[in-house]
Amino acid sequence: MLDIDVGHAAAADGARALLIAAVATLGSVAGGLLGYVIGAWAFETVGRVVLHFSGIEINIDSFRAMYGEWGMLIVFFAGLTPLPYKVFTIAAGVFQVPLGTLIVASALGRSGRFFLVATVIFFCGEQAKQFLEKYFELATLVLCA
Repeated sequence: MLDIDVGHAAAADGARALLIAAVATLGSVAGGLLGYVIGAWAFETVGRVVLHFSGIEINIDSFRAMYGEWGMLIVFFAGLTPLPYKVFTIAAGVFQVPLGTLIVASALGRSGRFFLVATVIFFCGEQAKQFLEKYFELATLVLCA
């Protein structure tokens, strides 16, 4: 299933799809900020629980070195791909990635994801929608590679 039905809106009405993509971006970046706050101030009490209930177990120490050097790119690619974005925003809070970096990387990654879907489907039609519904995860991973 495509993110928040951007695909259905794009197939029906391009302007509506762009509005939905913008709202989805804002909501997702706000969610990323919440993840950051959880990571920065409540990782042990809330963050681990959120990740556990999401079925995600991570080794925070393995993320530490990567965030020191690649924090912005990590958050950007997590926002663009089907990787679990919440894990990366919580980790950004744990490792105190600068808040501006998180916001910029999240906005670029999430808007890239939502607007790309809307644009491709608007210009390419129903066949693109069906392809993305089936292969979206693979397509975004290949695009990022």
